[in-house]
Amino acid sequence: MKFTLDVLNADRARRNIEAVGERATNAKPVLEEAAKVLANGITVNFATHGAHFGEPWPAKADGTPATLVEFGGLAAAVGNLQRATNTMAVAGIRGPEAYIARFHQGGTEDRGRGGKLPRRRIVGVSVYERVRVLNMVEQYLVSEGG
Repeated sequence: MKFTLDVLNADRARRNIEAVGERATNAKPVLEEAAKVLANGITVNFATHGAHFGEPWPAKADGTPATLVEFGGLAAAVGNLQRATNTMAVAGIRGPEAYIARFHQGGTEDRGRGGKLPRRRIVGVSVYERVRVLNMVEQYLVSEGG
């Protein structure tokens, strides 16, 4: 059995691997776009009352649909946190609204102060965003121009 390695193709493969490594160390451009995708998913989840993340929000105590809109601050803050580094994309809620959002996100127990707040997931990542971001990163890593 004889094995022959084409040096020209091996050199090209080496350059391609090095290029992927270079793009992986400077992934901020694609991760900035990924942060936008994640922030949009949070906005869509808020608009669909939790259904976008697969967990529709429980109705209010009076049976009406949970909108989480009393004064509009939380709705306006949804997705206002977007940033990226060379290694990660972040999207969410920041500011005073983040304090309020955490009670909805995890729910609260009844501690004798007016009842229990059911979990209403605001921040997360749907299957759609997960697949879209993974595809974006993959395309960025293997593209010729970065």
